[in-house]
Amino acid sequence: MPRVNLMIVQGGGPTTVFNTSLAEIIVEAQRQPSVARIMGARFGIKGLIHADIADMTDMTPADLAMLRQTPGAALGSIWSARPIISGRRSRVKSRSRT
Repeated sequence: MPRVNLMIVQGGGPTTVFNTSLAEIIVEAQRQPSVARIMGARFGIKGLIHADIADMTDMTPADLAMLRQTPGAALGSIWSARPIISGRRSRVKSRSRT
């Protein structure tokens, strides 16, 4: 069976379930032997158009647990100032409050 890459593109403004649904998509994709890479378009369709892509293939269970608990939109949205998942990286960056 050929392996494929999965591209996740979220749209709309950040909601309370954005990061939880993103984490669950990643978990399920990691379980699938047919999925080679898990990619996310930063800032939704803008990221897809401009190749602003984050590689989330190697996110660990700890990364995903943190993602589920993080408010906002980790990949960013057209409504948010900056994403917390950096392009071409697989780790969730935590934000410190000052």
